[in-house]
Amino acid sequence: MAEILGRVTGQLEGPRGPDALHGVRVPKAWLEEGASLEVELPRHLSCAACEGGGCDACERSGALTLRGKAEPPELLELRLPAQPDLAGAARSLVLRVPVRGGFPKEGSGRPRGCLLLSVGVAAEPDPGVRRLETRSVTTSTRPTPTPRALEPAGAPPAAARSTAVRVATVLVVLWLLGLLLARALGWG
Repeated sequence: MAEILGRVTGQLEGPRGPDALHGVRVPKAWLEEGASLEVELPRHLSCAACEGGGCDACERSGALTLRGKAEPPELLELRLPAQPDLAGAARSLVLRVPVRGGFPKEGSGRPRGCLLLSVGVAAEPDPGVRRLETRSVTTSTRPTPTPRALEPAGAPPAAARSTAVRVATVLVVLWLLGLLLARALGWG
């Protein structure tokens, strides 16, 4: 247990990508008993540093992009801490989930930022939030997306672009060799 807590607190310290904000609402009973949830994270989340106002962490946009348009949604599995003495229907709690926030600058070698997940009370759960069967879930076992530049809509995949660049490079080199050979033989 100490190793797990040490890993979590270690991921909260030090340089990392920008932290993100997201809020969901669940039935009061789910909070009281500490239910296990699956939360579908939207493509864009608010920046935690400026709360959506725009700052250096989010490059003045106020939002952090977690995935490309064609990528499947990122799912977060977690267990809520039991709140048996939940006072009032307006009560909410904020969970800090390491390595689920914004991506760091490319090539920095830093981990993703934290997700600050606000869980509030409502009669019905929000869309994208569902209760999981009771089991010991602490965080998702699904792989975390790797940081990368987002592809513009309609752009060919990076592998196809890489192949095209190689082919173009070979053609240019062959053309230059042809010019050099023609010049050496006095043809041009």
